[in-house]
Amino acid sequence: VKNIQKLNEGKEELLALKELDNKNSAVYVNKNKLKQESFSTDSANIKLIDYKPNQLIYSVQAPSNQFAVFSEIYYPHGWKAFVDGKETTIIKTDFLLRGIEVPADAKKIVFEFQPESVENGVKISMISSLLFLLLLLGGGFYEFRKSFSTFN
Repeated sequence: VKNIQKLNEGKEELLALKELDNKNSAVYVNKNKLKQESFSTDSANIKLIDYKPNQLIYSVQAPSNQFAVFSEIYYPHGWKAFVDGKETTIIKTDFLLRGIEVPADAKKIVFEFQPESVENGVKISMISSLLFLLLLLGGGFYEFRKSFSTFN
């Protein structure tokens, strides 16, 4: 989009959608800070090249700084965005979509779903498995020692 308008609350954002020219403009609530609010009219091209439920990869051709609005629902819990490998902020745009700032000469955008709850669950599962294995080995060693002392 060429312009992005900062609003104060969600109600304003919803009302602004009535008259929004969404091919050229977007709106967002003033929770995130953008580096700029008007962008070049240079044509940029973004194309989805790989889709998985937990990862979206886009190729980008952006001759100048751009703001991209994606037709995907904004969900802040677990989604992370990376532009050329650097994490960037996902901004709730147009009341329910997600948008990001795309720097000049960017080549690749990746959205990944990495919820902390899954990462924490994997860690807890690994620790529990390790403790169970240690308990099992300890019990086996105890029984071996007990049966070995019976022979002596």
